[in-house]
Amino acid sequence: MLIQEWLLNPLEYLVENVQFLVLGIVTLIFVIVTLIVSGRMIYQGIKLKVSTFSYVGIEYIGVASCWFGVALNFVSILLFNTVPAWELHFIAHGGILTIAQIFWVFAMTKLLPIKEKYHKKIQIAAIIIGLIVEITYIIIIFTNQSWLGIPVAPIQIVYGPFSYIYLMAQLLVFTFFGFWFVIESLKSANPKVKLKGKFLALSFSLFTFASFLEVFFTEIWVFIIARLIIMSSAFLFYIGFMLPEQIEKIFLK
Repeated sequence: MLIQEWLLNPLEYLVENVQFLVLGIVTLIFVIVTLIVSGRMIYQGIKLKVSTFSYVGIEYIGVASCWFGVALNFVSILLFNTVPAWELHFIAHGGILTIAQIFWVFAMTKLLPIKEKYHKKIQIAAIIIGLIVEITYIIIIFTNQSWLGIPVAPIQIVYGPFSYIYLMAQLLVFTFFGFWFVIESLKSANPKVKLKGKFLALSFSLFTFASFLEVFFTEIWVFIIARLIIMSSAFLFYIGFMLPEQIEKIFLK
């Protein structure tokens, strides 16, 4: 089915190509799970008046937004048998990621052993760089979408050069601070903090591995496996930061 044909009847294309249907279902489940997990972190942060919990929750929504575009297209096809404008796809796909990273930097400057006199400088730098990247991304959406990616199916694109740079840079920021936090947690003498570090180490490792699969492979079955892995990492991420009492009792008897 040519691109013009699947644009006319995208639902038929998904039914005829089951791998894309499965990919859409897995992606939608992942997005829902992530929103629940992240929303709970944000709520707990507000309830307990611990801003870092909320910031981390916002960050994970931003990280998961890399798959919002696929979920948006999939839902639109299921409900209306139409592919939304690709501008909407790319806005959903990466439009909030940079903003979320700013919250991540704010959280990490509070959690990591960074001298307080550098906090404001790092945060201001994050805001400035983040806004520049965000504006650049939005401009490219409306001027040269091929830099971001080329549609090859109703819910799938092949990444363009800017997307590779953009996503890899975002992944680097997320994992750099993430693994730094893990190292500090594992060095702690507090068993509870150390346990959190172990869960986060596994979460960041799985997320990094799955992200590389997404960026450097094009096979649909690889994407499906990668998103299942990332879904698992989301649960571990939540446990690592929030450590529910039930989990603590199991591992710290």
